[in-house]
Amino acid sequence: MSVMVPALLVAAPMALLLFTVERQPAAPTGTRISYAEIKHAHRLLARYDPRKMPTNRTTVMRATERDLKAAFAGGIAALPRLGGTIAITPYGVTFTLTGALPVPSNPLGRYVNLRLTVAPSPKGLVISRFALGKIEIPTVIVDPGFRLLFDQLIGPGWGKAMMESVQSVTVAGKTVSVTVLPPKRLVENLTTAARRIAFAGDPAKVRPYYRKLARLSRDRTKEGPSSLAMYIRPLFSLARDRSENGNPVAENRAAILALALYFGDSRFAQMIGKVGAGERHNDRPSAGKARLAGRRDLVRPFTVSAGLALLGGDSVAGLLGEAKEVQDSIGGSGFSFADLAADRAGVRFARSATVSAASARRFQAAFSRRFIERDLFPRSLDLPEGLNEAAFRRRYRDINHPDYDRLIAEIDRRIDVLPLYR
Repeated sequence: MSVMVPALLVAAPMALLLFTVERQPAAPTGTRISYAEIKHAHRLLARYDPRKMPTNRTTVMRATERDLKAAFAGGIAALPRLGGTIAITPYGVTFTLTGALPVPSNPLGRYVNLRLTVAPSPKGLVISRFALGKIEIPTVIVDPGFRLLFDQLIGPGWGKAMMESVQSVTVAGKTVSVTVLPPKRLVENLTTAARRIAFAGDPAKVRPYYRKLARLSRDRTKEGPSSLAMYIRPLFSLARDRSENGNPVAENRAAILALALYFGDSRFAQMIGKVGAGERHNDRPSAGKARLAGRRDLVRPFTVSAGLALLGGDSVAGLLGEAKEVQDSIGGSGFSFADLAADRAGVRFARSATVSAASARRFQAAFSRRFIERDLFPRSLDLPEGLNEAAFRRRYRDINHPDYDRLIAEIDRRIDVLPLYR
């Protein structure tokens, strides 16, 4: 008996590995999202924005297979080791997700494939299949498993609320209709869960930097526009002082989140928490006077992308930046590679400032010396801007095409040579 217990402890994980890891991916991994997929995903999400759904009556959500594939592609595009697809059949909606393990080629394989089918049902959500690799999970335990998962991610009782919010599922050809009754305070609780999972940080840590920006702005109320660098330098001087008896990575992170909230988007407060009285745009004195490359419109993509890189990672920030430009090309100011340069510079700024304690301290020291905007922001005003969809496709074809990649590589090269990132 004493010999069998250790043997089982070794054999059980090996058996699990043997049956869950496969040689072939069920869906290709590392596939980049396309221009058309972003368009379709945006339309679907705009049509069924959970923030606008009533909680006192049901909503019927209809989507084609193409809509769902686009939304699914957008959801996993920021994770290069993942791949997936969706198929609508008379048997329901099947989600296929593949993860590539970071291991070399081996006889067992390196792919974990997950397959889940939601069956048509006149009453409630019915998961008719859940498979992990070669293991078919009994459907009788799938529903309780998802309830437990939602309870852990969102909070007690939310597993039941989420699973029972689906009233019915119907399939007609390549279109699925899902009738839902959203739980009350859904968005609020999802935001709280996302804040916890993303480790957005302590608002008390961000508050001193936010207040520093407010003071700097008040001092500049009567002055004309000035470079964002004029705000960044004293902010990181404060981070350096606070790092003497603290964590330089945490201080730099807090400083960047304050920049994102103050100059980027007040909605960062939903993730960070309340940091002061100045979270509304009209309570941020002189916030609109900051400039990058002499332009006000480049400040927002730089600071927003820096904040997103900290909360969701570099890939998420990059994907959202591209998605925003695609939408601008359809019905806005046009696709702007100058904006993308600001996005990518913001991501690099956040990464370089927080990647390690040594890098964080080097970053802080750089601002104690003579520092100008050209040390952190690339040349960008010669880049193409104002491209509508037709003009963009004529010149660059798609956001996953080599013609597009060449210009992105040039933007990255310009960022690479900046003194702050060498």
